[in-house]
Amino acid sequence: MTDSIIFAVPALYLLLQWIALGKMRDNWHVAAVLPAAFMGAALVIVALGLMANSDMALLVLLVGLPVATLYLIALLPIYFLFHGQRH
Repeated sequence: MTDSIIFAVPALYLLLQWIALGKMRDNWHVAAVLPAAFMGAALVIVALGLMANSDMALLVLLVGLPVATLYLIALLPIYFLFHGQRH
């Protein structure tokens, strides 16, 4: 069961990020872009680490993806609570 959760997190993150970027506007859009910016930076760090043959390079993604996913899981309901069906 744990393996399926681990493999589901990247797909869930991408889905939530896509929904957040598509729905949110104004200051909410800035809140939606934050995890994408951090994950972009994490991908750069991973790429540099892999080019340097670092065994720990993927640890950044292993820690970052669940944090970004939890952030979006918390952000989206708050957004829809404030905006309802207006968007």
